[in-house]
Amino acid sequence: MAWFYPLCLLRFTRGQRPLIGFLCTTLLIAIAAVIWLGLSHVALNISLIIVVTLASLVMALPFLVDCLLARRWQSWMSTLLLPLGFTAVAYLRGLVDPFGDVGSLAYTQYGNLPLLQVLSITGTSGIVFVMAWFASICNWMWEQHFSWKRIRAGALLYSGILALIFIGGSIRLLLPSQAPTVRVASLGVPQSLISQVLPTLSAFNLGKTTQVNLNAMHTGSFTLTNDLLSRTRREASAGAKIVAWPECGTFVLQMDESELLTRASAVARQSGIYLNMGVCVFDKQILPKVRDEAILIDPHGNMVWRYEKAHPVEGMEDVIQGDGKVPVVSTQYGRLANVICFDEDFPALLQQTGQARTDILLAPSNDWKEIDPWHTHAATYRAIENGFSLVRQTNNGLSLAVDDKGRTLASVDYFSTDDQTMVAFVPVRGEQTIYAHIGDTFAWLCIAGLLALSLAMLIRRQKASSI
Repeated sequence: MAWFYPLCLLRFTRGQRPLIGFLCTTLLIAIAAVIWLGLSHVALNISLIIVVTLASLVMALPFLVDCLLARRWQSWMSTLLLPLGFTAVAYLRGLVDPFGDVGSLAYTQYGNLPLLQVLSITGTSGIVFVMAWFASICNWMWEQHFSWKRIRAGALLYSGILALIFIGGSIRLLLPSQAPTVRVASLGVPQSLISQVLPTLSAFNLGKTTQVNLNAMHTGSFTLTNDLLSRTRREASAGAKIVAWPECGTFVLQMDESELLTRASAVARQSGIYLNMGVCVFDKQILPKVRDEAILIDPHGNMVWRYEKAHPVEGMEDVIQGDGKVPVVSTQYGRLANVICFDEDFPALLQQTGQARTDILLAPSNDWKEIDPWHTHAATYRAIENGFSLVRQTNNGLSLAVDDKGRTLASVDYFSTDDQTMVAFVPVRGEQTIYAHIGDTFAWLCIAGLLALSLAMLIRRQKASSI
């Protein structure tokens, strides 16, 4: 239905006065967004309502522009106006929206791997363009009464491009990979342990930093850390060379963080592994905010990076915002990089990984049931775009490992699996993609094309009215 809903809206707006069609389309998009947020259990507030309203107005603009400029133009060239506008709006919204490109039309195509290979060239903009063009080309053929003489050129052009995308994507998927693999184990935190410490976390985060709460925090932290370190040793003994924890897999008081690092360094050194820890640090000086960190320890026990989450979820997380510099390090298992959960919804941030020729991205994450599994599915697009394998260890959601073409290597769903451990054999070499080199050039070409085509249509209409 994601391919057909733009066609339905286009048919509707073409039959209305431009302003009426625009306002009705805005309302429909806003209603759909609110329903989606409700199903995702995202609490509405004033700021979120404003964001939804503005986003809906912006997403309805391509239909308004099409209605004003293209509906009396019979050439197949008129079909380009909607996809150019759709792509331009989707890209620009993703740059300024506090929720990144969540809700992009492209994410509806998860699992269609031949189509998704175009991500390695254009990013999500290419998929949005092709899907929106399908709507306008179908509407144009409809208005031409499906007369083959009239629609032949446009129909063959679109069909040929779509066929080329699918054939090229299928060939890319068939190309063999010669890269060796490394065993990666990622560990979730059992729900039983989380339920033990949640009351203490809630009380402490509300500023109740009494000695009783401090003692409870210390005890809870010790319990979680012991469990994760014990299972880390177990997975290392089974052959894992990289072990990853989820976002906020454990928590620690600021005063106890050095002790945690000492213990983790000893385990990494003794086991000869890279250990990537998701840690939430509670500091009385910055409450109610916390520091959401990922810390990588190398096989010598040295700390390689300490990364702080760059994009906390707007209105839902009290987290100190990081600087957005994605850490990348060369190892015997390829070039490793790291981001945290919601960071993956910002393609511009992840372009750093492609430019740095990342081979494996570790992404400690923490979702909730209502966005499982689609949030993890969306994250796999970053792997295809930038040519790396992704290991996303997710508490309260789908943990997934994919290669640089989006093919699943391993998965564990938090709500349907007792053992919160995922083991994957991950290629140690990625693939340099065109998108990693040119970034969002396709999106900017669509913006330029939209301006040029709109200007050409305005000039054409001006000449026609002067005759």
